[in-house]
Formats: sequence, C-alpha cells, structure tokens
Amino acid sequence: MNERQRRVNGIALALLVLAVASAWLIVDQRRERAGGGEPEGSALLHDMDRLWDWAGPQLQGGASAASWSVRWDGELTHAQLDALAQQLRMQPPAPGGKTAQALRQDASGTLRMWMTPAAGAADGGWAVLLYEGRAGQPLAVLHQAVDGIETVLKAEELDLRPYVTLRGEARSAEAAQTVAGKAGGELVESYDDGRTASMTYYSEQLRLRTQSGGNAVNLQLALRRGSAEAPDALIAGAPLITGDYTP
Repeated sequence: MNERQRRVNGIALALLVLAVASAWLIVDQRRERAGGGEPEGSALLHDMDRLWDWAGPQLQGGASAASWSVRWDGELTHAQLDALAQQLRMQPPAPGGKTAQALRQDASGTLRMWMTPAAGAADGGWAVLLYEGRAGQPLAVLHQAVDGIETVLKAEELDLRPYVTLRGEARSAEAAQTVAGKAGGELVESYDDGRTASMTYYSEQLRLRTQSGGNAVNLQLALRRGSAEAPDALIAGAPLITGDYTP
C-alpha cells in the first residue's frame, strides 16, 4: 500500500469514528428527552411536594395546618403586567406612586400582585405575584391553584422566579434539623441571633435553585424560638424563604 492510499484510508477511518460518535450523541439526547435527563413537569410543584412530605411530620397538625405561600418575581413591563392581570382575572394595578397593587380572593386563597417602578426606567419595574393558601387546605387544592397560575405565566411567556414557603408550629426544637436530614441537604450558610436559627442548604432532591454568596442553594430552614405564650415555629422555603420569619 502506497503513502497516498494510507492517507485516504486514515481519513476514511477518522470520518467513520466521527459518524459513530455523532450517532451516539443523538441517541443520548433522545434518551434525555425521553426521561433520562431533567425530569418533566413543574419544578415548583415537585419541590412543594417534597416540603409537604418532609415538614409535615414535624408540624403540629401536619403540613395542611401550616401557612403556605408561593411567590413569583421578576422584571415586567406595564403591558406585560396588565396582560398577566387580565389572564388571572385581576384588576390591573393602577400605575402611580411607589408601588402598584392588585388583589384577588377566592376559595383557594389570596392572590396579590404589585410592581415597584425601576429607578430610571421609562416602563415597567420589579413585579411580584404572591399566592397565599388558606389554612387547612389539602395539597391537591394548593396544587390546583399554583398550577393554574403557572399555566398563565407559561402562556404569557413570562420568566418569573418561583419560591415556595411554609410556616407552622414546630413539634420540637429539632424540627429544622430533621427536615434537613430528610432532604439530604449540604449546609451552605447559617446564622443564629438567639431568637431565630436559619440554615441554608443545597439538596439534590430539589429542583429549584438560586445563588447565595456565590453558592448554589435551594432549601432554607428556620426555627423561630417561642416563649411561654407562643410555641416554636418552623419555617421552610425552596429555594429560599420569602417574607419574614413570623409564623
């Protein structure tokens, strides 16, 4: 075999290897879309389920006795905010002042919407959508309410960041640590001011995530120590707690 023929054969072999590698890449991508990669469905509802299961046994009255809230926030224009309000059957927030607000109440809970104008921006600002469930609701009712809001956000092609938070009466002072153990969480941050102990974790079992101090986190747990008049409170959030630590 002469030198020219060897070069031709070498090129042909290299092309064959490249073709096989490309074929395997396509197969792997199809496997991921078929279920081998990121799970389908709502990451928010997935993480709400996990919090319900983990925190329920640590709460007086179980998970349904806790106060549940879901927050979405991000930058929107006034036109986007008005369209979102219309789809959610809310009166669009009236512009003017520091913050525009809207409110809707029904059997599933309370839905609030507000926007804070962005400094120096001609249009829009920081929008917040806050759903607060009613005490004693089963998980299915929370699911239905949150899924309905997510469906509207998707239809309007709005990229708002979701957060889910629960607040309830703790069964013990170890409630937060017990939930962290169930989550298999890796501790990232913590602080304790004597009244409230807060711990932030990263758990592979949760799908929502955000950044805090340059680290990926997706679970925050807090124990607010009680008194003779008030019991200890457990507060949990994914990827972080929103609002204050008041139960």
